[in-house]
Amino acid sequence: MPEHASALQRRWGWVLAPVLSLVMLSLTYAHWRSEERGSRERRDVNFQVAAERIGYNLADRMATYEMVLRGTRGYFEGSERIDRQEFRSYVSSLQLQETRPGLKGISLILKLPAASLSSHIEDMRQRGFPQYTVRPPGDRPTYAAVTHIEPLDAENQRVLGLDAYMVPAAREALDRAADTGALAVSALLPLAQDEPAGGPGVW
Repeated sequence: MPEHASALQRRWGWVLAPVLSLVMLSLTYAHWRSEERGSRERRDVNFQVAAERIGYNLADRMATYEMVLRGTRGYFEGSERIDRQEFRSYVSSLQLQETRPGLKGISLILKLPAASLSSHIEDMRQRGFPQYTVRPPGDRPTYAAVTHIEPLDAENQRVLGLDAYMVPAAREALDRAADTGALAVSALLPLAQDEPAGGPGVW
């Protein structure tokens, strides 16, 4: 091979090597960008699907709770005196703990003036709750005491007598429900069932 041809090949070798390297790096980068973009798009789609599923589940859960609360209100309005066994049977028939896990219980709250407090406490004690009292103690013009809750297990018994008006988030939801006649959900608050830890929940 002529000497000048060999020199030309060496020169082209020096030029082509970095060019080929740049081409390969460009292809690798383009492939990486394509995969990264595809992965990001898949994550976005999965997130959107998950968010829609959560939103649907929450809407379904709230619709169920609203139906239960409306039924409970109708039951309450149609009874002069709420029999505890009937209330237990009604709540049990809903099977909410099986179909809606996370629901601590369904309760009735009685709004009463200060003048009725003593007779209310005596009535509750005669119903089988000898230690019943309205908590926290203190003189207030109006009370909103939890008088019924189902299931009446050891945790839920801690709620009996609780004055919901003394829990700001619960009072706001109760007042909103009274004003609008619609289902109202409180802000997060510590649940009395979870004392002393006070795990978060809603009313």
